[in-house]
Amino acid sequence: MDTPIIAPVEAVDWIYLASASPRRRELLTQIGVSRRLLAVEVDESPLAGESPIELVRRLAIAKARAGSAWLGGGGHPPVLAADDPFAAARVARYQRRPAEELYDLDADPAELNDLASDPGSADVLARLRGTVDAWMAEQGDRGLPEETAP
Repeated sequence: MDTPIIAPVEAVDWIYLASASPRRRELLTQIGVSRRLLAVEVDESPLAGESPIELVRRLAIAKARAGSAWLGGGGHPPVLAADDPFAAARVARYQRRPAEELYDLDADPAELNDLASDPGSADVLARLRGTVDAWMAEQGDRGLPEETAP
């Protein structure tokens, strides 16, 4: 993985922000740093086998480099780019969903503990499968074969 270029920075009145994150803007305002937003285009698709932390690091570096390149190289105020590892983990979770998920929303409102493969939940899962299958039949929904047809 590329190592970010980190160099001492003289005090500056403002920086370039290569992130549209409202949270990042809020933090910079809190510490008294003005910023100018750079709209950079970076493919944010995860690479095969890439962990959320690796994705976040790669995207931050790519955004900073894209911002610096857009500005024409060096000699400009710093370019700050960052991504949120917690958000990346949640996005990855939704991009790579299993065929079935089952959560106890009373005990686990954040849906962090998938019970679909838990043998103790097999009866509940079977009952819910039957309910979904019946509802799909009522709707005329044939499921996956219909969704993947050309």
